[in-house]
Amino acid sequence: MAGSEDDAAEEQVCATGVTTFSPFAVGYANAVPTFADAPPEPQRYDYDVDVAIAPVVLPAATGGDAPLSYALTPQDALPAGLTYTAPVGTTTDGTIGGTPSASYPATTYTLAVTDRDGDRATLTFIIAVERARVTVAAARGQEGGAVVFPVTLSRPLTRPLRWADRN
Repeated sequence: MAGSEDDAAEEQVCATGVTTFSPFAVGYANAVPTFADAPPEPQRYDYDVDVAIAPVVLPAATGGDAPLSYALTPQDALPAGLTYTAPVGTTTDGTIGGTPSASYPATTYTLAVTDRDGDRATLTFIIAVERARVTVAAARGQEGGAVVFPVTLSRPLTRPLRWADRN
């Protein structure tokens, strides 16, 4: 019926209008840590026994949700004489350094970084330590008064070879 109370109420609702709500998501982009310059294959480091190594730089990760924590595995299996210093956050690189004091077989290590919400990245590398082997063959003759001995090395030396006559 026109002019009834029901019509007035209906007109009021129509005059007031209907508010619509469009749902939207509230959140954040998940930051994931990475080792940006990590080579696709593990880097291999070969060292000689009793020769100080140039420190192996273990880069700090980039990205991730702070704080970041680092773990080297297997940490207890570093060659004798080498020490590990962990990276700190995203600004300070870590290192492995020292002087290996015994032969050690090639071992694969993994540096893992984990951020606040559990995102993880890894960097893998290999360290091996051995004594350089030198094989000296029988003398070939003399050159300018010196006796010449052919020498074969198991691999390039990282320090000069010294000869001592122990007769």
